[in-house]
Amino acid sequence: MTNDSASGRRGPGRPKAQTMEQDRNCQKRLLDVAIKAFAVRSYEGVSLRALAVAANCDVSMVAHHFGSKHDLWLATVEHMRERALKYCEEVREIQQSQLPIVTKCMQAMEHLYETMAREDDMVRFMMRERAEGSDRFEPIHARVIALLFAAYRPIWQEAIEAGVFKLSSPALVYTLLSGAIAFVLTSPPFEADVEGETEKVRAEPAG
Repeated sequence: MTNDSASGRRGPGRPKAQTMEQDRNCQKRLLDVAIKAFAVRSYEGVSLRALAVAANCDVSMVAHHFGSKHDLWLATVEHMRERALKYCEEVREIQQSQLPIVTKCMQAMEHLYETMAREDDMVRFMMRERAEGSDRFEPIHARVIALLFAAYRPIWQEAIEAGVFKLSSPALVYTLLSGAIAFVLTSPPFEADVEGETEKVRAEPAG
């Protein structure tokens, strides 16, 4: 009887724990897919049903986890912030190293490029919201962009003071670098055209 009772208590616990884990996995998949969806479509153009299908979740789970589309959008921004926090820690390690400022600068620029390349959906998401000019860009700037800039800022400031950059502010350095990287990442045809034109020039006989 004791064994039966214990078994009876444990039995229901397993499916419940499994269900909670499935819920968490579904929530994460929805957020990951939402970043991709909002990156390529306007806010109005994103279908919650299509998003749920892409995440392999029932559409009812969107309302269960987030409520409305706007709440899902806000949760997506927070999801991007969580990703960004990891990269901020990596930048702080570079900043706190005893390497020469030129070396730290090169490592920070490489890190910025690799981060933006790895998170190209986030880059497109932010660029789309910026281009649309809606109030939705404000939380993106406050929660994600400002966070990343704060991590890189001490390196850019030190580089300016050492004369590595002939610019007046860390914000300008960050804006120029991130803007140039974003342009390259989101314009592969342009990059291919430039490489193609370069090859043409090399192939043409000197006149």
